[in-house]
Amino acid sequence: MKQLASKYVTQFAINGLRTLVYASRQVDSREYYHLLNEFYHANSLFGSERSDALKIIYSKIEYNLTLVSVTGVEDKLQPGVHECLKNLRDAGIQIWVLTGDKEETAITVSRSAGHFTPNMSLIHLTNCDDLFTFAYKLFNYLEKLKIYREKRNLNKKIKLLLKKPIHLIKMKTNLKCRMKVEFNYQNNSIDEMDLYNNKQLFTNRSLQHELDRPRYRHSKRPGSSGEPMALVID
Repeated sequence: MKQLASKYVTQFAINGLRTLVYASRQVDSREYYHLLNEFYHANSLFGSERSDALKIIYSKIEYNLTLVSVTGVEDKLQPGVHECLKNLRDAGIQIWVLTGDKEETAITVSRSAGHFTPNMSLIHLTNCDDLFTFAYKLFNYLEKLKIYREKRNLNKKIKLLLKKPIHLIKMKTNLKCRMKVEFNYQNNSIDEMDLYNNKQLFTNRSLQHELDRPRYRHSKRPGSSGEPMALVID
């Protein structure tokens, strides 16, 4: 029964619903008043002593419960939330969302509000019991992003070589004479291998020029792999 309830809670959360689990326990009047007096006493304390005492009494009350039902309530966004977040992002403001929801609910609501876009990659740094586990997960994500970035840059270079854009052809025409003069000055002769090296030199220069072109501001919020990223931390 517990596993089935947990399954429904997770499914409701994925659908963006606020989940509530109802359970009950039958107690006699003597136990009821005893627990009530303990609660009043714990609630009258101060500081950490109060919080510790409340945890103890809560554990006594929420004991041996019988599951009654699991519910999911739709909590609709206020009008204008999506537009407000978009305006903040367009103004260059970084947005962080602090919530007490389940991870699945928080992600679903963030997507419905436009905080997480469909093309974003989610980085989950959750369920970390200590700093070492957190650092290990973060390191693995950074390594994956590094590999993805290198692969993406390689694909860009290959596409540029295959497509031969017009602006690169013009650049090649403009630089051809100058590079030939420089090459002749240094080597005094041109053979097939030298021509190949010369072509590679030009290609590298052209590709570097293309890859170093500045991005338009706010066109994307790139992560280390050059694409939008969303960070989920608990």
